[in-house]
Amino acid sequence: MDGQPVVLHCIASTSSLTVNWSWYMIPLYRYENGLMYTGRDVVISRLEDSKLYHCMAQSLVMGINQTATSSLFLIQVVTMPKTGGDVEPGARLCGK
Repeated sequence: MDGQPVVLHCIASTSSLTVNWSWYMIPLYRYENGLMYTGRDVVISRLEDSKLYHCMAQSLVMGINQTATSSLFLIQVVTMPKTGGDVEPGARLCGK
């Protein structure tokens, strides 16, 4: 069951019109693979999406490669009780 989505949006200051955006997931458990999303936004709503995330922006300005990396964000998707006894997942954002 999916919960209410959380959208992580990457922002970086640059004068370049071309920026490569990437979101990295850092696994919370050793058996998981660290996956990567490309794009400025990532949408999270599933229980299995509970991980640490960080964004990277890369651009080329006047022949110089510039890279900016965000802080880590811990996203925990949890089940939230609804009125009437049903359970609904929801996401919680915690900055590190």
